[in-house]
Amino acid sequence: MTRVDTSEFLTVAQAADHAVSTEKSAASRVSAENYWTPQRMRGAVEADTPADAKASRKAAIDAAAKPARLARPQKATTSKKAPGIRIATSIVQGKVFFHNPTNGGDYACSAAAVNNPTKNMVFTAGHCVHGGAGGTWATNWVFVPAYYNGSRPYGTWSAKTLTSFNGWINSSDLNYDIGVVNVWDNGSSKLVDTVGGMGLGYTYGYVNTVTVWGYPAAFGYDGEVPYVCQNIGTWQDGSRVQNGCTMVEGASGGPWLRDYNETTGLGTEIAVTSTRTDRPAYIDSPYFDNKIQTIYNNTANGRAPHRIRPGPRTRGPGLQHRERTSCVRSPQPSSPRRRSWEPASSRPSPPPPGARTPEIHPPPTPRGPTARSRRTPRTGTGAGARRTARAHAHRPGRDRRAAIVAVGA
Repeated sequence: MTRVDTSEFLTVAQAADHAVSTEKSAASRVSAENYWTPQRMRGAVEADTPADAKASRKAAIDAAAKPARLARPQKATTSKKAPGIRIATSIVQGKVFFHNPTNGGDYACSAAAVNNPTKNMVFTAGHCVHGGAGGTWATNWVFVPAYYNGSRPYGTWSAKTLTSFNGWINSSDLNYDIGVVNVWDNGSSKLVDTVGGMGLGYTYGYVNTVTVWGYPAAFGYDGEVPYVCQNIGTWQDGSRVQNGCTMVEGASGGPWLRDYNETTGLGTEIAVTSTRTDRPAYIDSPYFDNKIQTIYNNTANGRAPHRIRPGPRTRGPGLQHRERTSCVRSPQPSSPRRRSWEPASSRPSPPPPGARTPEIHPPPTPRGPTARSRRTPRTGTGAGARRTARAHAHRPGRDRRAAIVAVGA
C-alpha cells in the first residue's frame, strides 16, 4: 500500500479498498478514559450511518476462492474471570463509546477484540469510527469488553489509531462499512492478553453458520447488556451477506463468528453487523474479501498505514445526532413485496460438555407507534423462550429470523 499526499483525497474509483487512518496522541488516551463517566455512557445514543449510505454494485465473488484465516482465536493469558459474571459469555466482545466533534453528540456501538501481533486490535463497523461522506473521525473512542449495566469488568481501552476504507470515508459505501481500531495498552496490559481475541477470516463465501453478538438498544432494548444469536445461517444479499438475527439499533460492529466455542467465548470473525432491513428484520454485513487482508496487514503493527487530511464537508449528516437514532440503519428492502412472517422458531440443542446455557431475559415490551410499525420481534416469557435461540433452515414461505438471547450476570 502506497502513502498518499495528505493534501488531497483519493478518489473512490481509484482506491475504495485503501485503508485510511487517523492516529491519536498518548494524551488522548487519558482524556478519553476520563471523558466516559457512567452518566455519559448511559446517555450515549446509537450511531447512525449517513442517510444516503448505500452499497455499490460489485462483481460476484470468486466461487473458487478458498477460505483464508489471518488470525487464530487466542485465549486470555493474564486475567481471571471478573467477579459478578457467572454464566458462559464471551468477554472478548464488548461495547464501543465515542464522541462526534462535529455535533457534540455521544454515541455507542458494538465490537470485538481480534488477535493480531500487537494484541490490541478491535474490529467494528466503519460508521463506528468515521461518519462517512461529509463526516469526520470519532474522538474519545473507547472499547469496554464485556460491558454490563455500566460495569467495566476488564477496564476501558482507548483508541490509538482508527482505520476504515476510502470507500466508506468518501462515499458511505456500505460494502466498506468496516472499522479497525488499535488501542493503547491499559497500564502494562494488552487487550488480547487480558480478555482474549477472536480469529479473523475472509473469503468464506456467503453461506455459513455464525454466532452474532451485540448490544441492541432500541424497541425495548436498552443497550446495557449483551445479546447473542447462536448458530444461525447466512446467505447472499446482493454484494453483501445477511442473516436472520433480529438484532436492532445498537448492535453495529458486533462480530459474526464461525466455529464459535461457548466454553471459551472465541470464534473466527468473518463479518460485522452493519445495517438491518425493516421487513423482514434481517441484518447485513460487508462481505469479507481480500480487502480484509489489506486492512489487517496494514494496521497489524499498531500504526496508521497512511493518513489523509479531511476534505471539505460536502454533503451528508455524517454522525449527525438524531433522537433514538439507528446504529444499524434500515436500507430499502431488496423487494417491495410485503408478506406475513411467522414468529422465529427456536430449536433447543444440547450444549457442549462443560458449557452453560445463557439465561434468557426478555426485553421490555416496545411501546409507541414506531416500535409497532417496525414489527421488531422480541423474545417471549414462557418456557419456549427459555431455550437457546437457534435459527432454522430457510424454507420457501418461512421466516429466517432468529430470536436473540440476553446474556446477564
